[in-house]
Amino acid sequence: MPSSAMTKWNDLVDSIKDPSDWHRMITAGQRHWGVPLQEWRQALAKAAPSSFNKGCLTRAETKQVRGLMAWLDQDHPIELWVGEAMFYGRSFAVKSGVLLPRTDTEWVVEMAIRVIRQGPWQTVLELGSGSGVIGLTIALECPTVQVIAWEVSKRAVSLTRRNHQRYPCENHHLRAGSFFGWQTGAPTVMGPQPIMVCNPPYIPTGEWAHLSPSVQQHDPRRALDGGKDGLAFYRRLIPMVHRYHAPLFAEIGWHQANDVTQLAHQHGLIASVYPDASGHDRMVLIHRSDQYIQI
Repeated sequence: MPSSAMTKWNDLVDSIKDPSDWHRMITAGQRHWGVPLQEWRQALAKAAPSSFNKGCLTRAETKQVRGLMAWLDQDHPIELWVGEAMFYGRSFAVKSGVLLPRTDTEWVVEMAIRVIRQGPWQTVLELGSGSGVIGLTIALECPTVQVIAWEVSKRAVSLTRRNHQRYPCENHHLRAGSFFGWQTGAPTVMGPQPIMVCNPPYIPTGEWAHLSPSVQQHDPRRALDGGKDGLAFYRRLIPMVHRYHAPLFAEIGWHQANDVTQLAHQHGLIASVYPDASGHDRMVLIHRSDQYIQI
């Protein structure tokens, strides 16, 4: 941000004297950074807990608020500054180095929940728990199923456990390690009447350098990089659908619908692609032809 603009923000912070000034700050900041209102208010309240919506900031709070604005000026996610992110109406702990929850994934989870509630699914297998938001949300919304979440990253495992403590549910089970390494015992590991849910890495390797610096700095590459064509993880997942009679809900890139569908057809499977609220292809449901699934 140009120095003149930073001076403007510093002056705005220095001018805060009452609730109306905070309202001005919220409105101006939301317009400038495009931060969702709830997250913006939460961040400001954390930066100035004794003064938010009241009166003058202390010296320490002034420094905190300016630090927050500097963080946003560098295009860093506000969720990481706060340490919290909203997902499906709940607040989850987040941290750098673990994939940050996205709104697009909320929609995928919503679609999966609709089908899971219809039955006859008894086990939900999540491959790659990340912060735990997908598996925990399904476990909380569908208490009659057992959710088994697998994660290879120690950092992500730690964060999932932390969020599990926040939302304790007996039907959510975390497994540290790679599911693919356990496939010899997969029928037992998968549980009865399984269905798979996954937000796999699907960005082609060559596109990594073109992602925003914020993504490159804070999101783990292994959670995003899907190999040369972005399809490496799907090639491992799709055969499991046929082998274990386990339908798959997976997030896809907006340009991958045809490629993923073709992979499914090569294994004699049915693939249905669904667009998100913006009209972009976002989710694929893959299942055997002898399984009837309606959304």
